[in-house]
Amino acid sequence: MTKIQQLLKERKMTTHAFHRQLGGHRATVYRVANGTAKGTGPLRAKIAAVLGVDEGDIFNEIGMARMADQD
Repeated sequence: MTKIQQLLKERKMTTHAFHRQLGGHRATVYRVANGTAKGTGPLRAKIAAVLGVDEGDIFNEIGMARMADQD
């Protein structure tokens, strides 16, 4: 589970509802949230803003979603 997925679960928000807030291509949002694709700079910024966290808290240095057990 990624930190994004963990935050969505804590907020009782589905990935679909999350995508609707973010906009953009649905498959891309799902892949980034699941940790199977890198997020672009603008998408990472939007995701962090919607979740109310710092970008570095949920993405690693290459733009992949951090796993929930990573610090």
